[in-house]
Amino acid sequence: MTQEPAPRPEQNAASAALHWSVAKNLQEIALASERYVDVAARSGHVHRTDLHALNEILRNQDSDAPITASELAGRLGLSAPATTALIDRLVDHGHVRRARDKRDGRRVALFATDDARTTGARLFRPLGAALSTMSSAYTADELRLIDGFLARAAATIERAAASHTG
Repeated sequence: MTQEPAPRPEQNAASAALHWSVAKNLQEIALASERYVDVAARSGHVHRTDLHALNEILRNQDSDAPITASELAGRLGLSAPATTALIDRLVDHGHVRRARDKRDGRRVALFATDDARTTGARLFRPLGAALSTMSSAYTADELRLIDGFLARAAATIERAAASHTG
């Protein structure tokens, strides 16, 4: 059995530099995303926490797994009173409704309204269009590779966040 030769020192340095650049760029994406949410929230006259809540509600609703108030509180790291105030605000603005979960009538789940989807589309359509334009420079194979990397990066970040809370 033959062993692969050890990488040359310049390969190790180049590899380390590339790994650091990827990590730095992921941090930049996270920061740029947060800045975009800030700007979108201000332009839409909503709280940034409202946008994060609507995102959680829509993701669960679209996955046919409606979220409850207590689950939303956990995902957003909010207290029960703060979550109640948030949901009341979203209901008052016509973005969310409370309803019994169809699968478990004991659960009261949160559902985004069509108005919430319209508002979200208005606020995030420019970003989606810009990202679509940017990604059109890549081949389908490159996009599959990037997509897989980003999905694994998101899951890794979620696990890292969970390790801080539990």
